[in-house]
Amino acid sequence: MYQLVVLITVLFMSACSSSVETANSELSRRQSIPADWFNAGQLAGGENKLSDEPLISIPKALQHILKQAQLDNLTIKMALARLQISQATKQSAQATTLPQVDAILGSSREQFIWTDENRIQSQYSTNFRASWELDLWQKLANTRAATQAELSASEFDLAAAKQSVMGQVLLRYLDIQQGNELVYWSKQNLARQQRRVKMTAQRLDSGLSSTQDYRLALNSLHTIEADLNQQKLTLNLAKQRFNLLVGRYPSTPIASNDLEIGLPTLIKVISPKKVLTQRPDLLAAEFRLMSAYYQSKAADKGHFPDINLSANLQVNRADFSQLFDWQYWLANLTANLVQPLFSNGAIDARIKQQQARQDLALAQYQQNLLIAWQEIEQALYTEQLQRQRFVALKNAYTQIDNAEKRTLENYHNGLASSFELLNIQTRRIAAKVNLIRSRFAILSNRVNLILALGEPFPISSEIL
Repeated sequence: MYQLVVLITVLFMSACSSSVETANSELSRRQSIPADWFNAGQLAGGENKLSDEPLISIPKALQHILKQAQLDNLTIKMALARLQISQATKQSAQATTLPQVDAILGSSREQFIWTDENRIQSQYSTNFRASWELDLWQKLANTRAATQAELSASEFDLAAAKQSVMGQVLLRYLDIQQGNELVYWSKQNLARQQRRVKMTAQRLDSGLSSTQDYRLALNSLHTIEADLNQQKLTLNLAKQRFNLLVGRYPSTPIASNDLEIGLPTLIKVISPKKVLTQRPDLLAAEFRLMSAYYQSKAADKGHFPDINLSANLQVNRADFSQLFDWQYWLANLTANLVQPLFSNGAIDARIKQQQARQDLALAQYQQNLLIAWQEIEQALYTEQLQRQRFVALKNAYTQIDNAEKRTLENYHNGLASSFELLNIQTRRIAAKVNLIRSRFAILSNRVNLILALGEPFPISSEIL
């Protein structure tokens, strides 16, 4: 825990100077995290570098959908709106450091009594006024730096939103692919079972089977039908979720929903330093820490006096045409120094408020950092075990499939009972479902690993 606190402190101090490299070198020296993450499946003495192959292969048709999702997804639109708010806030803070100039043109009519006579007098005025607050204590500069850091954080928030949405679209697309495969194999199982029911009926007519065999065959048939309907329902739900992510009506048909995403190659080595410099949510948290720091610095100077310069050029005449005669214009220049003496604790409260916000930003960054490490290590560990599980399930399915074929031959020859056939058939169907789900679990975990690393999804430059 002490090492982590030291790490966060170093990152905080480096944030004030926008030096991520300093924080990363200190990170390695303190060894708060490993120098590199090695996948447990790596061979001893292997080459310590990332593979040149993409972390996942995305078909071009799906890449077009991902690109469109960046334009239509509502989460991204909200992040873009927040970015525009930050841009306007920065522009407003920038304006406070520059002189303000106003032009005023006024006209008045006054009624009065002069020697028992009711008279009306017109008065016209023009005023050019300029004001400027001298930023001797850098309060305005600190506020401007805080808004710049918040703008940078919003930019990374937008990048994180795009990355997250692309990951979710890919995960939902994998759900669709998995649903398609499960529906396909359920239909194959249904057709196979329909043939077995027909065969059992013929054997029943020939006296080779009992009614119990026939009923068991029908039970298996209806069970497969029920599973098929459930898989269709799950597939339809996955399609609706996919459409919502890309900003479309839930029931919109999905073109090219059968594009296969192949199993990716195994990652060997991952650098934590690289994650710190590319994962958008970590960078956003870092810049929010910077923003809180500068806001705290500005609040600390609340007891310092404000120095304002103002210049005024004006004319007041009863004749409107004289407003444009420079001989009637008057000018004045003033300087004001405003020293807070008694604010009823408002300034001290603001200082405490900004310090608390700085502590909050520090804790949030620390939490984001720990979550990032956990997500990466969990994804790496999960990938290794899932690949081993996939190989085991593949071997298991090969054995049960061959066993079912042999049992079916024995059943034809009267050497196996319907109970044996039903049992092995159920195990074969379960093995196939587990194998399909295992394959897509590897792909889904790879998407989560890409998100955890902050790596960009491989999208062709032609599409971008």
